[in-house]
Amino acid sequence: MIFRGGLHVGASYYNAINASWPFAKLNIEKESIAISSPFGNPRFSRAQITKLSKYSGFFSKGVKIEHSAKQPPFIVFWTFDLPSVKRALEENGYQFSE
Repeated sequence: MIFRGGLHVGASYYNAINASWPFAKLNIEKESIAISSPFGNPRFSRAQITKLSKYSGFFSKGVKIEHSAKQPPFIVFWTFDLPSVKRALEENGYQFSE
């Protein structure tokens, strides 16, 4: 399942770059999650994902991806349709924390 949105990626919330909607895509598959953006294309295997949780910004909601991959530690995929992203994650066997 593919969703279009935005991306905030970097060392922390304050030390990160942002790609606004529609410049990022989230691809959810059974064994991996991938993000496409102007800043790179991180891919996380199921084993590398330690936590998926709701993240609230000033005006947006998103999915924070905590992981053990060799990628920047702070990654949030922004979406206008968090319920659909959450449902797709859960349908593919991922745990999602509110």
